Amino acid sequence: MMLDWKPRRPDMLIDPFGIGRIVQDGLVFRQNFSIRSYEIGADRTASIETLMNHLQETAINHCKSAGLLGDGFGATPGMCKKNLIWVVTRMQVVVDRYPTWGDVVQVDTWVSASGKNGMRRDWLVSNSKTGEILTRAS
Repeated sequence: MMLDWKPRRPDMLIDPFGIGRIVQDGLVFRQNFSIRSYEIGADRTASIETLMNHLQETAINHCKSAGLLGDGFGATPGMCKKNLIWVVTRMQVVVDRYPTWGDVVQVDTWVSASGKNGMRRDWLVSNSKTGEILTRAS
């Protein structure tokens, strides 16, 4: 029966619902992603689009887990009342190495202040098995 199914390897079921969790005394949000076959190119490595999707997904889930998600996509309840949304104006991504098909990446994100009307979000993407840092973004 399908209900009795269990993975043969413990690493096969990584963050099955993609929810993630708050770590490091509530300062960092962490989420794991398995690199799927449809997220890679001919060289069997993840595309930049895949990495950017993981960064966006982690940021939104961070807002959601902190209770800051209003009716809008990533907007706080106060922002929704004023018809405001977040807009990314600049992003820097440094890829040391692209993950390959079947890798499980750990994405950590946190927020820091930046200017009067903005904020800065940082990400660190690493191989969940080896801890090797793959990508840094801000």
